[in-house]
Amino acid sequence: MCYLSGAIQRAYVARPFRARERSVFDVLCTARLWRLMGNSLGHAKRYRAITESTHCLCGIIRSRRRRAMKACPMNPVTVIFLNGVSSAGKTSIAKVLQRTLPDPYLHVQLDSFEAMLPERYDEGGAFAWQVLFPRALSGFHHSIAALATAGNNLIVDHVTVYREGWHSSLIECAYLLMPFRTYLIGVQCSLDELQRREAARGDRYLGTAARQFDRVHRYGTYDFEVDTSATPAELCAEHIRSHMLAHEPSAFRELRAST
Repeated sequence: MCYLSGAIQRAYVARPFRARERSVFDVLCTARLWRLMGNSLGHAKRYRAITESTHCLCGIIRSRRRRAMKACPMNPVTVIFLNGVSSAGKTSIAKVLQRTLPDPYLHVQLDSFEAMLPERYDEGGAFAWQVLFPRALSGFHHSIAALATAGNNLIVDHVTVYREGWHSSLIECAYLLMPFRTYLIGVQCSLDELQRREAARGDRYLGTAARQFDRVHRYGTYDFEVDTSATPAELCAEHIRSHMLAHEPSAFRELRAST
């Protein structure tokens, strides 16, 4: 049993950090122990021994993983996380950054995931927007981390709307992107200008910007902010690049520390 525990412990510690994988891996550990112990113990004794061993083992592993994470160097991948109300100009800034940054960056958009949803909300039940969208949103966040883990620099185009009763989109991203050099950029714009752009675009529901306006920047913690009300995307992108050259990111770390 001691040898087995050591093997499982080394395998667990070597895995990439994923907070949500812990419980899954615990179950796998338990199943492995169960098979190896065979029928040498009665059902009740076998279950009790496995449960106690697994709980003890996982406690030790998690303690060591927390210490290892503190000493672990940050992944060299860079993530530029643009957060702003719909029509604030995030996509325009992202396109300029892609053209002008010295390294290649993927442009990852929330709109792409929203487009995956079936347009059957009126049926309710399993098709209700309130049921489908939270899962798709969390999947979007995990896909960002997966792309970064694969070695891709990213420009994330997001609208982290705060909703009562929901988990925080921004806080989930703060934890998922913990291993990466992530700049949290607030893309601001006046409500009047947002409404003007929304009407001119024709591909947004009128009133979206007004509904989101007081909910997107709720935490107010950013590495850098730009205001697109009167500043063109090219100049906003230049300011972001200059900030990245002079400063290391800290906003997501502050958000994690405050929650």
